[in-house]
Amino acid sequence: MKNRKAFRRTAVSALCVAFALSAASCGEGMITTNSEKDMAQVVGTVNIANHEEFQEGGQYAAYASAISSVNSDILKRDLVAYFLNTGYTYVQSYGYTYEQTFNLLMDNLINRKIIVQYAMAYYFERATKSMAAFIRSPIIRSTSKNRRRRSTTPSKCITKTIPNCSRCNISSPKGAGTAPITTGRSIR
Repeated sequence: MKNRKAFRRTAVSALCVAFALSAASCGEGMITTNSEKDMAQVVGTVNIANHEEFQEGGQYAAYASAISSVNSDILKRDLVAYFLNTGYTYVQSYGYTYEQTFNLLMDNLINRKIIVQYAMAYYFERATKSMAAFIRSPIIRSTSKNRRRRSTTPSKCITKTIPNCSRCNISSPKGAGTAPITTGRSIR
């Protein structure tokens, strides 16, 4: 009886090992990961629009929605690419551990996102002020007056082919068709 139980246990364990080895050697496709999905994981998010400068009455309050709409996610892909570019140098040359290296790289990626978002807010503010000053400038005001004056004064029709033209006062008899414009010049 004891020999029979020992033999069964040995045979069952041998079969389990054989199945496990065969599955491991030829069943590489049994367990797969979706690399694209894996690399698209969000490992950090930066949104400075929640800071007090972007709240009601803050310096950049008018630009909070534009800043928050910008991609503020840090993806695993970015972190891995950054590690492959420079991170291994910290490990091999400076003796950092992998944990220290990834923490340092995450801090750098976060700082970059913050700088980009503040730069956008700065340029939004500067462009708004510059555009307002540009519109108030005397050159623009005189140009827009000239443009208005030009549009109200009638000019002669270049082609002389448009019947009932309000610019050149050519009228055609009733029932006459319109002749096509044959020149490439614009009518002004």
